Amino acid sequence: MLNGSGGGIRIKLWGLPVRLVHWNFVLLLPLLWWTAEEEKYDLHMQLGAAPIMVPPRRAIVCAVLAAGLAYWVWSGCPLPGSA
Repeated sequence: MLNGSGGGIRIKLWGLPVRLVHWNFVLLLPLLWWTAEEEKYDLHMQLGAAPIMVPPRRAIVCAVLAAGLAYWVWSGCPLPGSA
């Protein structure tokens, strides 16, 4: 997307949580390979379950934050900066 002066507008495409999840995959793959080769299956199973738990964890965090925001808005608290 371009602005009127012909310069580009910088849009942050990937946030910190997305970057952390993707870098965790990069770190987990070699660890999963190594634990399988060394027959450390208990650790291998725990590491393998980590990526599966990311979506439920994110849903829980978002639900808690949304519930807190909804309570704050509906409780009649004034917005910050409005006196």
